[in-house]
Amino acid sequence: MKAALLAVCAAFSAAAPAAAADLSVSATLSARSAAPGDQLVLSVSISGSGSAAPKLPLIPDVEIYESGKSQSLSIINGRVSSSVLYTYILAPRKAGRFVVPPIEVPGAAPTEPIEFSVGAAQSPPPAAPQAEAPAPAPRPAGAPDAFVTAALDKNRALVNEQVTLVVRFHTAVSLLGAPQYDAPKLTGLLSENLGAEGQGTTVIGGRTYHFSEVKSALFPVQAGRAAISPAIVTVQLPRRVGGMGDDFFDRFFGMAAPESRRLQTEPLSLQADPLPSGAPEDFCGIVGSLTVASAVDRARLRAGEALNLTVTVSGVGNIKSLPEPKRPDLPSVRFFDSENSVKLERLGDKMGGAKTFKMVVVPRVSGPLEIPPLTVSYYDPAKRAYVRAQSKPIRLDILPGDPNAAPPVAGPGAEPAPGVTAVAADIRYLKAPGGRFAPGDALAAFGTLGPWHALPAAFLLAALLIDLRRRSHAADPRGRRARAARAAAERRLQLAEAQPAEERARAVALLGEALTGYFADKLHQPAAGLTLKAALLRLQDRKTPPPAAELARLRSIWDELDLLRYAPGGAGQAEVKRLAGEIRALTLAFDKELRS
Repeated sequence: MKAALLAVCAAFSAAAPAAAADLSVSATLSARSAAPGDQLVLSVSISGSGSAAPKLPLIPDVEIYESGKSQSLSIINGRVSSSVLYTYILAPRKAGRFVVPPIEVPGAAPTEPIEFSVGAAQSPPPAAPQAEAPAPAPRPAGAPDAFVTAALDKNRALVNEQVTLVVRFHTAVSLLGAPQYDAPKLTGLLSENLGAEGQGTTVIGGRTYHFSEVKSALFPVQAGRAAISPAIVTVQLPRRVGGMGDDFFDRFFGMAAPESRRLQTEPLSLQADPLPSGAPEDFCGIVGSLTVASAVDRARLRAGEALNLTVTVSGVGNIKSLPEPKRPDLPSVRFFDSENSVKLERLGDKMGGAKTFKMVVVPRVSGPLEIPPLTVSYYDPAKRAYVRAQSKPIRLDILPGDPNAAPPVAGPGAEPAPGVTAVAADIRYLKAPGGRFAPGDALAAFGTLGPWHALPAAFLLAALLIDLRRRSHAADPRGRRARAARAAAERRLQLAEAQPAEERARAVALLGEALTGYFADKLHQPAAGLTLKAALLRLQDRKTPPPAAELARLRSIWDELDLLRYAPGGAGQAEVKRLAGEIRALTLAFDKELRS
C-alpha cells in the first residue's frame, strides 16, 4: 500500500506541469429563474493543476456567499488529473434580470456570462390566510449555533440619567444571508443609537463564537418601572441532514435548504428613581456633566444697534432635552427670540454633544455694559449633588446712537441732550440759489413722467409682499422644517458619499440620518424616536396616502439600512453610493406626495 501511494504521488508530480497547460474553468447555475426570496447555487469547476482560486466578480443587487469547495483526483492510463469545485450562494435583493459576469482564473480562459431572472412578487389571493411568523426561538442551553443577548449596564437610574443597552449577536456557524435586526420597543424611555461596535470572537461552553453588538443610550422620562421588549434577530442557518458530523465533506454533502430561525433576547426592565429634592431655580433637568460658554459677534456698537449673542451648552447627557438658559434681567437691554441647534456626539459609551442658542440683543442706553454669566444647573451623579455651570461675563462698549435719529433741539440756543451732536443749523435746499442743481433738475424731470410715478409704489408693494412671506414662514416653523427636509437630507447624502472607505460605519449612519431625518421633518416627528412602522402608519393615515409602490420602496431601503447599521462592514463605497442614489430618488418622489 505504501509503495502504491508513493507511485501515485510520483505520477501526480510528473504530470503536474502537463496538467497546468490544460487548466480550464467552467461555471453552472442551479436555475435560470427564481422567485423573490429564493437563493441560487453557482458552481465553479477548475480542472487541471494548480492552487489558483476563481475571481468572482460583483453582481449589483445580489448578495454572494461562499458555501465551500471540494477537490477530486483521478488517474487514467497513468495520467493524473485533478479538479476543484467551488460553490457559492446567490441571494438577489430584488426582482429583475441579472448576469453572472465571466469568471476568471489565472492560466485559463474565462467562463461565458450566465443570465438569470427573478420574478416580481405575486400578491396573495384575498382569501388565502397569511403565513404566520416563525415562533420565537428561546435561547437553548449549552452551546447553540446562534443566539442573541441583551443587557443593561445598570438596572436602576435617576430620571433622565443615561443607561446603556447592549444587544450582542453570537454565531458559531456561517450564515446563509445577512441577519435581520428588529430593535426592542421601549416604554417610558427615550433612545439614542450609539452605533454598531466592532466584531470579535469569544468562547462559550467550549465553542468559538463570532459576535457583533449594537449599543443604545436610554433615558427614563419619568419615575417608575420602564419596560424594554425583546430585541429580535432573524437569521438563515445551514441545515444538516442525515446526522452528518463536523467534517468538511460531511457538511458539504449534508447541505439542505437553510433554516430560518428567529432569535430574541429576554425582556428587561429598568427602575427609574426621582431626582433628589432641593433642585435650584435654573435646573435644566440634565443628569450628567455640562459646561456653558457665551460669545458675541462684536463688543463695540451704538445704542439701538443689534448684536448676536451665542450661548453653547455642551457635555454629557440628554442634550436634546436641554432648555434655553435663563436670560439675565437687564432693563437697558432687549432680548429677542432665539433659535437653537443640536449636535450629538458619542463620548465613549456616553451620549453627549452640544446645544447652541442664538439670540439678538439690542442695548438701549450708551455706556459700558456687562452681560452677566449665564448659568445652567444640572445633577452630577458622580458627585450626587446639583452643580451649577456658568459662562464668563461679557463686557460691551455702547456708543451714543446715530445723531440723525436723536430728538431735535428744543428752542434756539438750548443745550443739546446728552449724547446728541448738532449736525446743521437749518435744512438744506434742493436747489441752490443763483445756479443749477443737477439732482434738483432730475427730480423736476421725474415729475413730468406721468404713469411712471407708479414705479416706486410697485417696488414698495413688492417689498411688502416679500416681507409678509418672510413673516409667514417665520411664524410657521413646522412648514419651514418640512420645506427644508430634502435639502437637509441631500447634505447628509453628500457627506456619506464623501466618507473614505475606512469610515463605512460613519457613512451608513449618515445614510440612516438622511432617510429618517427627511421623514421626521416631513411628518413633524422627532427623528430620534421615528421607526419604520410609525412612519408607514402616518403616511397611510394621510388624506391622500402615497402609492403602495413608493411605500414598498421606503420599507425596502429602511430595512436594508437597518441591516447595514448592524453590520456596516458589508457596505462598500459602491454600496454607499447606490443607497445614496436610491434615497435621493425616494425623497424626490415623496416631495411630490407630501405637501407641508
